[in-house]
Amino acid sequence: MKRKWNRGMRPITREQLPYLLLAVAGMIEFLFITLEGRFSGLGYYLTENYLIVPCLLFLGYTLQKPLPDFTRRRLRLAVTAVSWFVIVQIVHKLSDMGNHSMAPVFFVYLMAFPFAVLADDRSNTGIRWIGSMFVAASLVLVAYSALLVLNRVPERLKDDIYWASMRLRPFWNPNVVACYFMIGIGFAAAFLARAQGRLNQFLLSVAIGVQLTAMALTNCRTALLLTGTMLGACLLLLLLQKRNVNLEIRWNGKWKLLILGILVVSIALAGTFKLSSALYQKNRGQLFSAQQGETGLIIGDDVTQGSLKDDMSTLNNRTKIWKAAISAVRNDSSLALWGTEYPGTVISLYSPFETYHAHNSWLEALLRLGIPGLLLSLVFTALSGWSAVKLILNQNVELWKKIIAMMTMCVMIAGFMEPYFFITDTYYHVIDFVFFFSTGYLDYWRQNMPSQKKLANTD
Repeated sequence: MKRKWNRGMRPITREQLPYLLLAVAGMIEFLFITLEGRFSGLGYYLTENYLIVPCLLFLGYTLQKPLPDFTRRRLRLAVTAVSWFVIVQIVHKLSDMGNHSMAPVFFVYLMAFPFAVLADDRSNTGIRWIGSMFVAASLVLVAYSALLVLNRVPERLKDDIYWASMRLRPFWNPNVVACYFMIGIGFAAAFLARAQGRLNQFLLSVAIGVQLTAMALTNCRTALLLTGTMLGACLLLLLLQKRNVNLEIRWNGKWKLLILGILVVSIALAGTFKLSSALYQKNRGQLFSAQQGETGLIIGDDVTQGSLKDDMSTLNNRTKIWKAAISAVRNDSSLALWGTEYPGTVISLYSPFETYHAHNSWLEALLRLGIPGLLLSLVFTALSGWSAVKLILNQNVELWKKIIAMMTMCVMIAGFMEPYFFITDTYYHVIDFVFFFSTGYLDYWRQNMPSQKKLANTD
């Protein structure tokens, strides 16, 4: 028996090792998304203490082989970001501040971002695995949401799954879970674009539908608008692909495409937002009615939200927070250089109300890492945006890759409203991971995509 068992085992090859380590990291992220603080904070414990293990093993693997110039440049950028983080942490420690959790930061910059180039993932195995993991985790959150809608939440989960001021809250703040659903929809749409067989296409379409329905109940208007835009852009790109339209080479008649694009995206955006708002209002009315005569309905009041009209002028008070954050940096040269571990406390000194963070990823980077940290965040922003635009405009890039590019840009825009990436608390680190991981693949695809001009000359 022993000899048979030994013959059946295949050793892990050097080429397979990066994906095994990524799978370990993906499982930790899956548990974090689906458990949050349950089971004595297991998700946080694994993330803050063990997520760095696959990261360091991955680096050890990749540094044993010669690297192309492009790969070395990307690795140097990642190392520079981590090095500045370490320097800032030492300064904060010497100033008797607390310290930021190291593992998620190292993981995002040293494994998530350079994974595609360091693993030279030409088969796109890594992003397919992580995308599948995220869709699966998002569907678990949909299942939690269904339990809440049906008022069948187990007693032990009622402190984690409830209506927060009538907004859906399955473990996570409605804004965060809506961003999770948006990412899940993006990956599911990308997989749908390359799916073979009617059954697979049907299941992925259902996955998109149920996630969009659950997102509507969060009433996160930013995520809903971005998702509507993303779905409209997907439909537009599909139409252009069917007509074999090249967006980079032939510019005659592009005003017609512009009008078509605006029309398609606007219809999708307006339709998604209107239907979502109608579903949310209907559910809200049912909750009010049920609250009158039914005991056991799980409704809290920990999430406040005004009407769209009232919140639009200040983006739900975010512009006041941003103004206070800029004032704090202007009035403290040390803060401008080294940042602080307590951005919420600093902002609150200049704000008419208390806040916990900057409600903006770039301002959060400025407050936590100083101006050098902000400059580094702008480098990653430019790299992500430039790669996405080049991929979307290139006729020879597959549709599913363009969808992931659009999803990444939607996540980036969502980061204007919340501190989702660059340097963030553990609570938000999954969105940080998705942004950097996807950005790394966009950059890798852009570097390796065929030149349309060369193809045109060849033809």
